[in-house]
Parts: sequence; C-alpha cells; structure tokens
Amino acid sequence: MKNFNEIVRQLSEEDKKAIKQEKRIAYIFSAIVLLFGLLFNLCFILIRSQETQGLKLLLPIDAGILLICFMIIFFMNRRYNADLKEETKIVKIKQIIMKYQELSNEAGSGVLYIPILGDLFPKLWGQKMRPVYSYYLNIDNYRNEIEKELYDMVNGGDSVEMHYAKNSNLLLTITKQS
Repeated sequence: MKNFNEIVRQLSEEDKKAIKQEKRIAYIFSAIVLLFGLLFNLCFILIRSQETQGLKLLLPIDAGILLICFMIIFFMNRRYNADLKEETKIVKIKQIIMKYQELSNEAGSGVLYIPILGDLFPKLWGQKMRPVYSYYLNIDNYRNEIEKELYDMVNGGDSVEMHYAKNSNLLLTITKQS
C-alpha cells in the first residue's frame, strides 16, 4: 500500500555520491579481515617454515579468507548496489516537531588548560576550545542533524521533504518543502 506522502524521484549525483560513500565501510571491514588473514599467514609460515605439509594446509585457509572478504562486501553492499542500479529514491513529506541547536567544543582546538599558568601566560596556556554549533530537527521523534542554512529556513511545524534511498532506506537529504 502506497502512502500518499511518498513521491518517487530519480537519484541526483549528490545522492549517488552519498550512497557510494556508505558502501566504503564494507570495503574497510573486508580489508581488516584480509589483514588479519595475512598476519595469520605470516605467523603460520614463520612457525611451520620447515614443514611442507603445513604449507599445503594454508591454501584452503587463504581461499576461505578471500571468500569471507567477498561475502562481506557483497552482503553489506547489496542494498546500496540495488539503489544505484534502480536510480530511484523515495521522498516523504514530514512535519518538523521542533528544531534546536547544541553547543559543543571542537576536538583538539585547545591546549591543556592549567588555571595558574593560564593566568600567568595566557597566550601559551590560556587557550580555550573553539565552540561549534550543531543544528537538529526533531522529525517523527528522531533527531536529524542538518546544515545551518536549512536550520535558518525552517521552523517548528513546517513540512520538509526527506529523501530516502529506495532499497536501503538511507536518508540522503532533507530539504524544505517547495
């Protein structure tokens, strides 16, 4: 049953780029498994370097590790690949419950603050951390982080378009309803 607040549209280039970016985690996870397999090979060869029978056992183990790596990539990315193949997205119109901003500090922007030294040598030891604002919209009781431009354009109670990938249900963008 199709919801009347859902519209099907074509993926934009930015949407395709966002989906491809989500696919990277499978490659990273697979590379980690492969590196552990290489480390296992190195340890196995160093420990059993004199035995030729032990090295014959290594070939099926390596084939299994490679198969596991390909399966990780395939199963983690299958929905993203289907989204890229179909090139469609679903746009849902939702209402903003509330909007708010939070203040946090940029990691690594300050040095160790020591009160006594900070008072005596403010340039060297008195540096404070840089404040950073994060902007959020509460939609359907979910907190969605957005850019400042969209935050300034919308208010609580307004409707926004939420763009989702069709198969993976990945939130691509949030835009003001036109």
